[in-house]
Amino acid sequence: YNAIDYLLKPICVEELISSFNKASQQVNRFDQELQINNLIKTTHEDKFDQIVLPTSDALIVVPIQNIRRLESFGNYTYVYLISGERYLVSRNLKEFEEMLPEALFFRSHQSHIVNTKCIKMYLKDESAISILQSGERIPIARRRKDALMEVLDK
Repeated sequence: YNAIDYLLKPICVEELISSFNKASQQVNRFDQELQINNLIKTTHEDKFDQIVLPTSDALIVVPIQNIRRLESFGNYTYVYLISGERYLVSRNLKEFEEMLPEALFFRSHQSHIVNTKCIKMYLKDESAISILQSGERIPIARRRKDALMEVLDK
């Protein structure tokens, strides 16, 4: 079961080295898969509490609860913090959507992700807008209205 290679007697040194290399590659591949699976599990279980924002001139470490909202800007994303700071980050919005915990962040529109803890009000009229505690007005896509209501009811 799970044999990587076979050696026959008499042992040839070159074959032993080749078998050893195969085994070490297999172990490294297994370790990498384990690390990736642990990373995915951790992000889905919301166990991480900060994120690194790669900007043009720095890497900025930010606690995720300090992110107020994110706005798409082509292949880049503006990240707005509760403190009022704004950073242009070299990641697209889809990457942030996959990375940030669903329990705290909601993709309200193709161009916006909001921190649900920062939503102050939701206007139910045809314009469908959420108003953040900062006063910012964020559009809600028609097809996302019901999902937002479910998130806010929790």
